[in-house]
Amino acid sequence: MAPGYPDVFLPDAGRREAAVKRYFSAGAGVEERRGILREYGVRWVVGGAPAPWLHETAVGPRGQVLYRVVP
Repeated sequence: MAPGYPDVFLPDAGRREAAVKRYFSAGAGVEERRGILREYGVRWVVGGAPAPWLHETAVGPRGQVLYRVVP
């Protein structure tokens, strides 16, 4: 969705940042989260709650979880 660093060549950066906030918001439902991942072609997610479409790949030293998005 949004890169982890500022990207001046990304014309819809604000829209992508808003999508990240929606994805991780407590009020986002399952379909909304899945739709956001599909819309942006997301392949990896750091953090958040487990879901059927996320495969835990690694855990960082402070408990951060890296998930691979599965079809």
